[in-house]
Amino acid sequence: MTYKITSFKTPKVELSDAQRVLKSKYFISFGATALVLTGIVAQVQAAGAPVAKIQTATNVDGSSLRLITKFGQHNSAQITDVFYSSGTAKPMKKIGQLVQPMGADKRALVFLTDWAKNGNYAVETVDECGAGPNCSGMIYRIDAKQQKVVEFFKTSGSHVSLVGDYLIEKARDSCCAWVADAYKLNQKRTQVATSPAFSVEIAYDEEKNKAKPVTCTFYQQTTKGRLVIEPPAKAFLQICRHYAAPYSLGAQGNAQ
Repeated sequence: MTYKITSFKTPKVELSDAQRVLKSKYFISFGATALVLTGIVAQVQAAGAPVAKIQTATNVDGSSLRLITKFGQHNSAQITDVFYSSGTAKPMKKIGQLVQPMGADKRALVFLTDWAKNGNYAVETVDECGAGPNCSGMIYRIDAKQQKVVEFFKTSGSHVSLVGDYLIEKARDSCCAWVADAYKLNQKRTQVATSPAFSVEIAYDEEKNKAKPVTCTFYQQTTKGRLVIEPPAKAFLQICRHYAAPYSLGAQGNAQ
């Protein structure tokens, strides 16, 4: 079977929360707009042949990644071959393959992402999304030494970022609140803790609280309920600026 190839460079700019909302919740209805925002082109039929899409990215150390995505038999799955090169003059080598089922309730998106904003790219998939911006998927890291693709973090929110030595996953919790879970990373940032070390609730009801600031509450889940804590470091206060509005911190020590 012959595939038509369309190449494009993955944008170096990390997606904003609004862009990721468009990617997940409004992907189908906004069509072309979402494609531009996410740097992902939907799999379509063109000229009677399946279309293969190529994404490329270069890491800060000169190594590079390439994704080649195409349809499986009977369009039942999206198949992405992952290639890696250790340097500018080094050949690309296939190091893995990702298979995503396709269907009415499946998104089947795959893209290269510098989620930590440190010049090193990973591979992220989006498999299913709910009515809002939260989507399930997986972030895969590249093990350059063993030349393979490794599962890194199973996503369930709308945005992942790095603050200090923590992976922060932000998700919509309700109509008027978001929650950010902070997962501890190991020293080499190759593994993520299985449960959050702490969480942050950012609550704001524009209609009911026009004269009140955003409430930003840092807490831990305990056997007695939610224990409000102080921010572990000033760097984590950036999480509170989700709504780009003034905020106040929740009172410490309250178990709810």
